[in-house]
Amino acid sequence: MKNAIITGANRGIGRALVKKFAENQCNIWACMRTPHNEFSTWAGSLAEEAGVWIKPVFFDLFDTAQIKEGISSILKEKQPIDILINNAGIGHMQYLQMTSVEQIHNIFQVNTMAPMQICQMVSRFMIRQKKGCIINIASMAAKEIHLGNSVYGASKAAIVS
Repeated sequence: MKNAIITGANRGIGRALVKKFAENQCNIWACMRTPHNEFSTWAGSLAEEAGVWIKPVFFDLFDTAQIKEGISSILKEKQPIDILINNAGIGHMQYLQMTSVEQIHNIFQVNTMAPMQICQMVSRFMIRQKKGCIINIASMAAKEIHLGNSVYGASKAAIVS
């Protein structure tokens, strides 16, 4: 049985990844910003049905100290980490001229810097265990720039690189 870390696990693509990986016999650390009763109920049923464990881990990608604390809590479990999926992200559709510097920082923090910080921490662990796979979810916006998505596209292009 494999073990995976999935960020942005509460909804959308992240939730679909949790479901698919659990159905394929993978234990999961489901990373999200805050607890959600509905997710806990759903994940508990899914875990029982699939015969795996799904452990919620809470941290905010805007906060590097929380990221470090959250990932450290996973590493302290001394379980193999076979897969890391950096899925969490924030979208943005606005012209560059109308996007504040603070918004630009926030988009790059969540879409680029947080995944890089998580990769640093988890890859060190994977190197010691001599195995592991890292998947960074990006977007077609990384390669196909359209009006209003230059900041978002740039943040995703950075993670593709």
